[in-house]
Amino acid sequence: MIQTALNSFAVNHEINLKSCDPKSSACRIQSRVAFILAAAITMKPTILLAGLLALPFSHLATAQSTRSIPNFANANLVLGDADFRGGGPPAPAASSFSFANDVAVDPVTRKVFVADVFRVLRFASADALANGAAAEAVFGQGNFDTQTSPSTPNESRFAALGICLDRNGRLWVADPNNRRVLRFDGANTAGNFPAATRVYGQPNFTDNSFRVTSATSIAGPTDVLVDSNDRLWVVDSGVNRILRFDDISNKPNGAAADGVLGQTSFTGVSSGLSQSKMESPRAIDISANGTLFVSDSLNNRVLRFDNAAGLANGANASAVLGQPDFVSRTIDVTASRMHNPRGLSIAADDTLWITDFQNARALRFDNASAKANGAAADGVLGQPDFFTDRQDNNNQGTFLKNSQGFLFPEYIFVDNPRGSVWVSDGQNGRVLRFGGASGGTNPPPAGGDNVQPALALSGKVPKSTKAKASPSREPRATMSVSQECNTALALVL
Repeated sequence: MIQTALNSFAVNHEINLKSCDPKSSACRIQSRVAFILAAAITMKPTILLAGLLALPFSHLATAQSTRSIPNFANANLVLGDADFRGGGPPAPAASSFSFANDVAVDPVTRKVFVADVFRVLRFASADALANGAAAEAVFGQGNFDTQTSPSTPNESRFAALGICLDRNGRLWVADPNNRRVLRFDGANTAGNFPAATRVYGQPNFTDNSFRVTSATSIAGPTDVLVDSNDRLWVVDSGVNRILRFDDISNKPNGAAADGVLGQTSFTGVSSGLSQSKMESPRAIDISANGTLFVSDSLNNRVLRFDNAAGLANGANASAVLGQPDFVSRTIDVTASRMHNPRGLSIAADDTLWITDFQNARALRFDNASAKANGAAADGVLGQPDFFTDRQDNNNQGTFLKNSQGFLFPEYIFVDNPRGSVWVSDGQNGRVLRFGGASGGTNPPPAGGDNVQPALALSGKVPKSTKAKASPSREPRATMSVSQECNTALALVL
């Protein structure tokens, strides 16, 4: 019965226990969790207890909520600077950024990836980083001291905007200069200057030509993600659309997209202001229930598409944030308005974070999948209230604490296992982390107001992943797998 339950779990959660690398931490974790679940199902207390004691709990933390991060909080970690009062972007090095774009944290290895113009830097575990830590590897450049644009395209050079680390440890890079998306396998262990494994938007690694808009071309990618159903989503900002590639792991180089939003066909390029059109979309993320969020930057709004993978080409959005309706694009500094929203990230508990670029802040929307059109934000970072838009430039020191403000924030990332929010403060040449159940080695600055919730296993899981009640079988065990680039694991006993 144990084997039957184990096999059933593996099928339901897309875990191939026979083919995964037994030396990899992900495979070991999957195998142990599946074994423990089987023991729980068959009511074998001795086996269950032994399995629990053998688990690496640091990888199986219940997803922590980011809602406990207070408004105008202090960051508790900075990368790209030795402290929170640095003087702006220095020369490229292992511990500095020329212009920090996107950031991602692998939920298994906890390694941090930061897109920095013509390179991506990889850092050691997020849980052990100190302020100004040096990267351990670099993608896109031959060493840490160069930041040069490639003269000709190849499989190792790129310009990096949005990045994503999927549950298989593959790094995806939106490369707008070469009109393509690159995939790097084994990103957590790769050495410096690795070669990409796949390319989409171009037929091969040496072509970067501007091609007629179609299902196989990408004009200007700015963000990328892979959901738990192996779908690749690409923001093709250059032609105002979102592309969807199904079963991406089995698609060859230059494969055609399977769906499009923002345009009614794969040949459309027009921008617009309506329920189905966009103007310069910038970033995307998808919730555990398949709801897609798109920052429609120049329309000063964020669009929500329910059941996005099942929508027809050019489908209408389900709701809008930042505007009261689908035909307005008013600029303002309030809890319900935005000015050029850029990055966004959805947490396991349906909390949406958005970087409001021109207003120099990050907004938090709780229960985002159920928000009405034009709903007010529930929280803010970077400003003392919802009506202020001061920029915190490291050279000017607008705020007393530079750990609290931004100078035009770019992308944002929610680290579900720790309940922390990472913000790329690009023009200040740094990345800031707020909150988190297990922080790095640096406490927040004196007088800081960050909340550090305790890390613990709990009897709760996000609503979108909660299993049906089973009163006849206690204790119960559930693993939640979110439909994000970075899978959140939750063990509930």
